[in-house]
Amino acid sequence: MPDLLREGGTGGPTPLDTYAVALYDYQGQEEDELSIEAGEHVQVIARHDDGWFLVHNQDGSFGVVPGNYLQISEAPEPFPSATPPAASDSMWQVRVSPASR
Repeated sequence: MPDLLREGGTGGPTPLDTYAVALYDYQGQEEDELSIEAGEHVQVIARHDDGWFLVHNQDGSFGVVPGNYLQISEAPEPFPSATPPAASDSMWQVRVSPASR
């Protein structure tokens, strides 16, 4: 499991069949953040206690987005399977502490 989920015991994985739709546009500002557009469907990989969600989009990209920009929904068809990047990737290094936000 990525460091995002291990450090401090916060957050946790979600069932692999958890999907959400973006309620608003969000422009990622850090290298670990994913830009999304309103109406876009994403697969939720994990939820962090600080309110950020690790998601996978239909283009195959991974990143974190604010959880309050998402609404849990049914899976869109078709949706590619998710294989998160390795925990050693730089994406995870900026999220090791909930205080980083």
